[in-house]
Amino acid sequence: MDGDRLQFDPEVPTLVEQGFPYKIQRIFYLFGPQRLPAAAAARLVDAFGKTARTTRYLEVTKRNRIVSNNPNANENLERFILEDRTRTGAMVNKLGLRKQ
Repeated sequence: MDGDRLQFDPEVPTLVEQGFPYKIQRIFYLFGPQRLPAAAAARLVDAFGKTARTTRYLEVTKRNRIVSNNPNANENLERFILEDRTRTGAMVNKLGLRKQ
């Protein structure tokens, strides 16, 4: 999700539109066991990537209000998680939402 309004709730303004310079993303992960063979991981990534582009999958995600973008895998997913954790932590601290 790139910070645009949600397709199923376009009347709801984004945080940026409300004066908060933050973009929050909902993301679902699929993790495999440690030391999963590279060939098996590649097959899973390929299978889930193909599934995520099917009409049926897109219909279900839309009906259930799940934002579905291109899946990330491997190093791209790891980098995304670490960057998102940093962004979210900075936002929580700046807004004074840190648990006391």
